[in-house]
Amino acid sequence: VVLFNDKARWIMQGNALNRKLPFHDAGITGFGQTAQMSDTGVSINSCYFYDSSGSVVRDKSGTVDRSRRKIVQYYAKSDAVDNDGHGTHCAGTILGKTCTGWRCSPPLWGTKRDGSAPDAKLAVYDIAGSGEGLSPDNADPMFVHGVSAGATVHSASWGNKINDYQPRDNDYDKFQYENPNFLVVFSAGNTGSGNRKNTSSNVAKNNINVCATNNDGDGMGQLYAAGFSSMGPSADGRIKPDICAPGKNINSARHSSGRTCSSKKKSGTSFACPGVAGSALILRQ
Repeated sequence: VVLFNDKARWIMQGNALNRKLPFHDAGITGFGQTAQMSDTGVSINSCYFYDSSGSVVRDKSGTVDRSRRKIVQYYAKSDAVDNDGHGTHCAGTILGKTCTGWRCSPPLWGTKRDGSAPDAKLAVYDIAGSGEGLSPDNADPMFVHGVSAGATVHSASWGNKINDYQPRDNDYDKFQYENPNFLVVFSAGNTGSGNRKNTSSNVAKNNINVCATNNDGDGMGQLYAAGFSSMGPSADGRIKPDICAPGKNINSARHSSGRTCSSKKKSGTSFACPGVAGSALILRQ
């Protein structure tokens, strides 16, 4: 079974039987909107992000260039590339859009693997370290850099498997309270197998905490949670996760050091979270 981003988009845009994309059909595609994403980085040569006119500076300066086709800021804590593929896949689901011109010919599936908000732009906060694992920052500087790039939605597909309210949750809550136009969307985690309760992480009060459902044609279908998806409530009894989105067998952008228009299938709440972040952008538009 091959399930493209277009199936997740159709489900999130109303789940109508005609499988239409009503927001996109009305011209609401994320134009003028910017998301920030903290992850393993993004392959800038992927057809979904490639800009034939050049690329933004990728370092710790936080340089913003709104003229770029897709990536307008790339803050790099370490190597400024995506050696894992996790971030590239997530970014593709948020707002990937196949480029045009030399070596940008869309694959046979056309735009089916473009993201939820294909005309939006991206601020990358690359939190991959020199070894394994991720090194996220506090709201300041991380979200502050996003705001400087014009981002209003932050997508974070990472966590620590802790169901309690943590100091980081408090920090992120405080930032969102003080910046009400900035929304943080987090994946809930993948430790819900066997109907395990109290397994959602990233349970800040102002975060949108995202669980994963199956996809169209997968298992029991998109109305059922994926078996791996973490569950609530939070340790202090609050309702978490807040919303679910397709997160099983999602085909989105594949990472590569060179130009590629290919995609890859992945499953997890990590790949449900960016769909919600992209949807937030088109709702905001």
